[in-house]
Amino acid sequence: MRTIILTDFSSCARNAAEYAIQLLGKDKQFILLNTFKVDILGNSGLSYEDLRQHSQDSLKRERDRLCKQFGMYENQFRLESIEGRVNFLNERLLDELEANLVVMGTEGVSEEEKYIGSTHAGEVVTRLKRNVLVIPSNARFGRLEKVLLATDFQEVNNKVDLDAYLSMVQGTKTHILYIYPNGETELSEHQAAEKSLLEQALRNEAVIFEERRNHKIDEEVRKYVRDHQMEMVVVIPKHNNFFDRIFHFSVTRKLAQTSPVPVLALHGKTE
Repeated sequence: MRTIILTDFSSCARNAAEYAIQLLGKDKQFILLNTFKVDILGNSGLSYEDLRQHSQDSLKRERDRLCKQFGMYENQFRLESIEGRVNFLNERLLDELEANLVVMGTEGVSEEEKYIGSTHAGEVVTRLKRNVLVIPSNARFGRLEKVLLATDFQEVNNKVDLDAYLSMVQGTKTHILYIYPNGETELSEHQAAEKSLLEQALRNEAVIFEERRNHKIDEEVRKYVRDHQMEMVVVIPKHNNFFDRIFHFSVTRKLAQTSPVPVLALHGKTE
């Protein structure tokens, strides 16, 4: 399986590519994917073939830059130019590309800020049923020591291949944070059982379980990241019954667009 790195050749996208390679390892296989938009009014004077060729040429330069920087080989990168926006990405295309992780950079938090392909990082995270890693433009890779897993203790073990998760954050201390919403004061019977299963699965790892109370879930996660100097946030977005979950689409979208550290959204397709 390969990792897709979305790029528009900006400094933000280049930083995301560098971060991903350092995190995942320079022996892996990657797909550099660029989307380009055809001017249907013809004002640019460029045809589809012109734009596609420009995209391919830019992808080759980016591949060569990464190969030189990390001592990698050209055959470790597959180059893909697709007409449209990033929201053109869908499960069928990702299956065809044999990709299990999508990486993208994000520039900022304001509504005016645009992201790769003129779409928000939060849209990609919540729309794709695929693992997505969002990397803020100011994030610089260093050895991961503290990772925050924000969870609602709902089907954690069924949704995520924990071995794959642990391999990505190997050797780190994992903080597992649950935030009580809407005045709740204790875990349900199901959540308590799920927490126990998670404790057993992580019994050989350095794990800290934490609980907080705040109806603004994303705000509390960001505060925890700042206060405890977390280096990555991991979330598990829900694609069903999300009105009954605290980590539904809106929370994940906000975190992807506002987190000061990289956000890894796990959707369970880790094989």
